[in-house]
Amino acid sequence: MYGHDQNLLTFPSSSPAEFIPGPPVTFTGGFAEAEYWFYPWMIGLMRYDVVNSPTDFLNGLSLHNTRNRMSPGFQLLVRSNIKVEFEYQRSWQQPVPSTDQFFRLNGFSTGVDYSF
Repeated sequence: MYGHDQNLLTFPSSSPAEFIPGPPVTFTGGFAEAEYWFYPWMIGLMRYDVVNSPTDFLNGLSLHNTRNRMSPGFQLLVRSNIKVEFEYQRSWQQPVPSTDQFFRLNGFSTGVDYSF
């Protein structure tokens, strides 16, 4: 994936507000996912997401130029029309406001898919 954004900057002292083009913000990235069927009713998965954004690093939103996330999980087919999902997400380091420290926001999500 590739993204490009042309930001417009304003000058608050001018009336009416004046917009001038700022430096463009670009990013590239993508993801890869692998699934493995342990049993006909249990599927393991691993997903890796990556975003290369030097602009986020320069603005202090990321500790590195690259933000990535690993997401292992599994799905259980309870019945032919019900699936239960579990996924853990290990994210990139994000800044703590008003300090020079970074923290890693991790998460665990669940879901139920039902079809009729």
